Amino acid sequence: MDIGNYQDYVHDGLVDRSKRGRPQEPDAIILEMVGELGEVLNAYKHARKWPEPAATEEEHLGEELGDLLWYVFAVCDTLGFDVEKVVRNNMHKLNERYGEIV
Repeated sequence: MDIGNYQDYVHDGLVDRSKRGRPQEPDAIILEMVGELGEVLNAYKHARKWPEPAATEEEHLGEELGDLLWYVFAVCDTLGFDVEKVVRNNMHKLNERYGEIV
């Protein structure tokens, strides 16, 4: 899978979400993304910081990271950004700032 395929998948999910009466405005998507970040932090706490983390907690952390990624792509989509271009620009910025990564 490439980034463009996932962006198309998220776009289709947003269309379906709209049909079900869920908000599509960037503000709503961003607020939901922040909520997902909270879930990532909670899953991280359970998977990595508790004295005896369970393997299921590590899997849950991966699932929450996937949800957060969906929302990042959804924000890009609702604001009209091409995710591949966002990634390329970010890589260029980081390479300029920190040097080329081999």
